[in-house]
Amino acid sequence: WLAKAISIEQQRIKTLAELPAATEFLFITKLTQYPALLPWKKSSPAEARVRLQGLLEHLIALPEEIFQDSEKIEQDIIKFVADQGWTNADSLWPLRVALTGRAASPSPFEVAWVLGRSATLSRLKDALAVL
Repeated sequence: WLAKAISIEQQRIKTLAELPAATEFLFITKLTQYPALLPWKKSSPAEARVRLQGLLEHLIALPEEIFQDSEKIEQDIIKFVADQGWTNADSLWPLRVALTGRAASPSPFEVAWVLGRSATLSRLKDALAVL
C-alpha cells in the first residue's frame, strides 16, 4: 500500500521532504469536504451531486479486481462518463475532490487504486453527504 502511495506522487514532488504533505490525504480516515470545491468551475453543486451519485452507484457494481489496476479504473470510469453523456471535467473534478479533498492531486484513478474499493466508496458517500 505504501509503495502505491509513493508511486502516485513520485513525479509530482521534487524532494522526499514533500512526500508527507503530498500524501497526507491518503492517511486521513474522514476528509473535510468543502462543498464549494466539489463542483467544477461553472457547474452547480446539484450537477456535482448527480455525477458523484452516478459514479458511486457505478463503482459499487464493479468487482474488486478492477481496483487492482489504475488503468482499468480509468478505462472503466471514462467509458461510464462517456456513456452518460457527461464531460470528463464535470465528472472527474468532483471525483478527485471527493477522494482527496484537494484541487491538486494525482488522478482520481490512481487515488482510487491506492485507496481501494472500500475507502473509495466511503469517500464518495462522505462527499455526497456535504452537497
